[in-house]
Amino acid sequence: IAGLGEVVKYAGLIGQSFNNILSKYIKQGNLYDQACLSQLIYKSAKQKADIVSQDEREGNLRIVLNFGHTFGHAIEKSLGYGKLQHGEAVIIGLLAAVELSERTSKARTASLSEYKKTIKGFLELLPQYYINSSDVISYMEIDKKRKGKRLIFVLLDKPGMPIKCDVKKNLIKPSLNAALKEYEKRR
Repeated sequence: IAGLGEVVKYAGLIGQSFNNILSKYIKQGNLYDQACLSQLIYKSAKQKADIVSQDEREGNLRIVLNFGHTFGHAIEKSLGYGKLQHGEAVIIGLLAAVELSERTSKARTASLSEYKKTIKGFLELLPQYYINSSDVISYMEIDKKRKGKRLIFVLLDKPGMPIKCDVKKNLIKPSLNAALKEYEKRR
C-alpha cells in the first residue's frame, strides 16, 4: 500500500486516463494483480523519468513530484516515523492537496471529483492513527521546501495539470482537516 501512494500521486499528475486504470484496480479489490500492478508501476516510473530528464537539476518542473508530499511529510513526522509508511502518509497528503486545490478555486471541484474518489478508495487500506492537525501544521512550517515563511504547494488545476501555488495560510488547515476527517471515517 505504501508503494501505491506514489502511484496514486501519478494518477493526479498524469490525468484521467491513468486515474481510470487506478480506480478500476482499487474497485476490483485484487491488490496483487501482477499484470495491473506492472502497468501502474511502469506508467508511474515512466512519468517520473520523463519529468526528471526534463529537469535534472531541480529547476522548476520537477517540483510537481512533491504533489501531496508537503502534507505527507508533516503527517509522517507528527506521528513519529514508523507508524504510517511514507506512501501511506502521502495518500492522506494527496487528499489534503486536492482539498486545497478546490479551496483555492471552486471551479476545480468538478474536474477533481473522480480523482478524489480514487484517493478515498486507498484511504480505506491505511492503518488508523489519530493525527493532530495542529501538529501537522507545525511541521509543515519547517518544511525544507518552503520559500522563506511561505509554503509552496503543488496542487491540481485538473488531473494531469499540476500547478505550483503559494496559498493563503487560512486555507491550509481546513483542507488538512477535511482530509483527516475522511481518513478518520475509515476507523
